[in-house]
Amino acid sequence: MDYRPRPGGISVSRDRGNDSMTLNPVYGFNAIPGDVLHFTIPIENKGTNGGPETELEMVAPDSTTERRTISALPPVGEDSLSFSWTVPTSQPLGNVDFTFEVDPDDQMTNDVNQSNDMATFGIFIGSIPVVGLVAVEPTPSFTEILLDGTSSSDADGGTLHCTFRVEVDENKFKTFEEPDCLMLVNWTDDGIFQIDLTISDEENDNDQTSMSIEILNRPGWINITSPETAILSETSITFNAFDSGDQDTLDENAPLSLLWDPPTRSDGVAYVCDEGPITMLCTVTPVEEGEFLMEVHGTDDDGAVTTAQFPLQVGNIAPRSPTMSLTGGTADNTEPAPAIWQVDEDQQVTLIANGVDTMNDQNSLIWNWNPSSNNNVTWAESTVGGNSEIEVFWTESGSHTINLQIVDDDGLTSDMILGYVMVNNVPPTSEPFTAQFPVGEDRLFELTGFFSDTPSDVDSLQVCWDINLENDADDNLVKNDDCDYIGDTISHSWPEAGVYTIRFHVTDDDGDVAESLIDVNVVNLRPKAALSAEKTTVVVGEEVVIWTTETNDTISDLSLLMFSWDLDTDTDSNGDGDPANDMDTFTPRISPLRHTFDTPGEKHIRLTVSDEEQSSTKDITIYVIEEKSGFLGLMGETAGFSNLLIVLIIVVGAIVAVGVTMAKKGGEDEIGLFGADSSSEDSAETDSAELEEE
Repeated sequence: MDYRPRPGGISVSRDRGNDSMTLNPVYGFNAIPGDVLHFTIPIENKGTNGGPETELEMVAPDSTTERRTISALPPVGEDSLSFSWTVPTSQPLGNVDFTFEVDPDDQMTNDVNQSNDMATFGIFIGSIPVVGLVAVEPTPSFTEILLDGTSSSDADGGTLHCTFRVEVDENKFKTFEEPDCLMLVNWTDDGIFQIDLTISDEENDNDQTSMSIEILNRPGWINITSPETAILSETSITFNAFDSGDQDTLDENAPLSLLWDPPTRSDGVAYVCDEGPITMLCTVTPVEEGEFLMEVHGTDDDGAVTTAQFPLQVGNIAPRSPTMSLTGGTADNTEPAPAIWQVDEDQQVTLIANGVDTMNDQNSLIWNWNPSSNNNVTWAESTVGGNSEIEVFWTESGSHTINLQIVDDDGLTSDMILGYVMVNNVPPTSEPFTAQFPVGEDRLFELTGFFSDTPSDVDSLQVCWDINLENDADDNLVKNDDCDYIGDTISHSWPEAGVYTIRFHVTDDDGDVAESLIDVNVVNLRPKAALSAEKTTVVVGEEVVIWTTETNDTISDLSLLMFSWDLDTDTDSNGDGDPANDMDTFTPRISPLRHTFDTPGEKHIRLTVSDEEQSSTKDITIYVIEEKSGFLGLMGETAGFSNLLIVLIIVVGAIVAVGVTMAKKGGEDEIGLFGADSSSEDSAETDSAELEEE
């Protein structure tokens, strides 16, 4: 089984309006928007097995799809399907393709050759050519006239062929084939003659138009003369038409009747002759530059009208009478220049200018401003129009001179006009601070100041902090203007408690200053007592060593700390009724407490650490035990590694001197010694846990 569109079997017909035709390779497969194309596609089964019913899908150039059902085909069977497609009006011109695909959903798995399931058919989408025939003005007889159809066009490209049908005499026509669409023709008599033009493109599409040409009787002639060919605007001039006549006139004394027709001004007002319109002379005063085209019409005895023209060149004159004013500012600035206007720095105002020029130049004048010619010669603003308004502001305080000159389209300029503005500086501002939380000694105090100024001054502001209003750090004899910190944020610490006044100040480029003061309360911080005993279990008479090096306070207070010890918080050694506040001894910050106890028991020791104002305590319990009898008693319950080493040496000596029996005894003593160490470690762990809990 092998379904496929039969190659070369697709046929197409075209409907255009009420006309229908079958397209072929000789005529060409082409269409235009709006045509309806009808396709007939034969589908054949090349296989020796019959096939099932399926579909044929057409995909048009505009991506629209349409499907038809293909009947089940017997071996070498065939079916024909039809599709129609209307060329959209928006269809791009050029070659386009239609595709016709059998079984578009690939459901015929038994089709042995699916590569031939699709056929493509090309159509050229073109357009109807548009005929163009240049109109011919009424022309005197015996004048060569060019019939011009070259403005004809074909949007789909290709060449055009022109066929002219010319009425050469009354009701007598001749046909001329002109590939270049140009033709010269003339008539020997007056009258109205018809011209028909038909154009054809390469797709045999055509268009046709007709026009009539009026062949005139030869009119009279007129030559206008003038004393000048060029004058300046707003200058009077007289034209004359004495050089005039008519070759075929019947009245030699009055061959032509003249009528002057001066041009109209750009505002719609017509010029008029001082002498009136029906005369040989015409005096006028042009008020606009450029070409002043004077016309005069002469009518002969046949009623034919002859028109003559004289192109007078009217020269440009410079713009004049400029004025300048300002709106806005900080004062009554209604007086025009050269008044001195008052404005603030960065305050936007409007400069307004007016002037006078010729009528056709007025609305195209160029207004060249320099709003600060004495300070910034490169600052230029320009507008175009009958007057000028510009929005400006000045970023620098002081006096500024405003220059204005008007330029017309020929480069002529008005006199320079000057205006003056006094720009007042706007001082910066600084927001007041809210109350701040106290800060500890040696702790960083951070604060951000908020300020504002005109946009032009913000980036150049000097932003500073003076943290000591009694010290003149910059030696300028002013104590409160130092720049101890630069920028809007301060990060500072004080070593001593107290109230410190700091000043945030902002200075602009004119020396104006804004400030905000804030009192910072620096407070003393409580020290944090810490201690660590080398051993928490000792025998009576053994030295207790307790370190305090982990005690913490602010850096400036560390050297001032006092370490006092109550060696037994259960005993009131100073007799004040409080057993836990005794000052039994003192130690330096970097030295430990060294003390021995004469009696056994739990010793509750309290460390009190004090700076000039604050204090904190830390407690520890030391276990003092009785000294044991015997050799190990002499060595101590918690003998260190060095004592253990001595014991081992003695034991080894005993083994050598006494023999195996003493060696056994020495081994038992050694076991007893290690047992004592284990008990000491348990006690130390217990003490450590108590410290952590405290």
